[in-house]
Amino acid sequence: MRQATSLDCKRAAVHIAYRIRQDLARITDAPSLSVSAPLQTDVLSTLSPALLAMVPSEFDSLDHFFYLRLIFTLTSHPNWLPRLEEDGHINRCFDIMPDFSDKPPSSFFYLAGIFLRIEAASGKKSAIEEKSAAGEQSAPGEMSVPGQQSTLVITPSQWWDLTMMAWHVAGHSDGPDSDVLDDSDGVEILEALIAHTKSYMPQNASPSDLEFLCNGLDAAILKMELRQPPPSKEIIDAMKDMSRLRSSAL
Repeated sequence: MRQATSLDCKRAAVHIAYRIRQDLARITDAPSLSVSAPLQTDVLSTLSPALLAMVPSEFDSLDHFFYLRLIFTLTSHPNWLPRLEEDGHINRCFDIMPDFSDKPPSSFFYLAGIFLRIEAASGKKSAIEEKSAAGEQSAPGEMSVPGQQSTLVITPSQWWDLTMMAWHVAGHSDGPDSDVLDDSDGVEILEALIAHTKSYMPQNASPSDLEFLCNGLDAAILKMELRQPPPSKEIIDAMKDMSRLRSSAL
């Protein structure tokens, strides 16, 4: 796609890709009668760089929602990960890494989810698994896409800000396109999000940070309990345990 393409056209293209994101993700599964191996190769080698060209720096938070939601879905399929890294999507996501905001957009939940999935695919242990029993501080979280050489480093303070904002979004997002807990993909990453929240919470976390975390976490618990059918009881119980721990520290 030519760089001179208008912003409106780029925005429309990203929105279309977002609407068919599940089909795009599944097209990299095992070849079948409907999806041949050459077609899979064409999708990975042609569509991926074209998608990145559609996302200029002028995009606003709503545009980033559609882009990050799309990339979040694609990262659920291992065959997409090396291509996303090679074509610059993962670095683009890293560049979007926000400063803390007490009114984060829904896209920040998916940004956290993207990094959580990359870390899981890389096979690296989270910092909570690497701490010593003596209370060793978390090291920066390194992650790399399998088969690729580059490594992204997310600092503990960046993880802490991102997990706090992700819980706020989980609890307070609403609507058919913005409720991040309204589909199985959003619920699927909660276990990893719980582990990282515990891992990267500073020992001297401020009362305002803990209150912000608990506010989003408690709202997310209520939403999960009201869902029909209810999701995993183990996940809800883990969320409640974390909320009690954080509330007791206030």
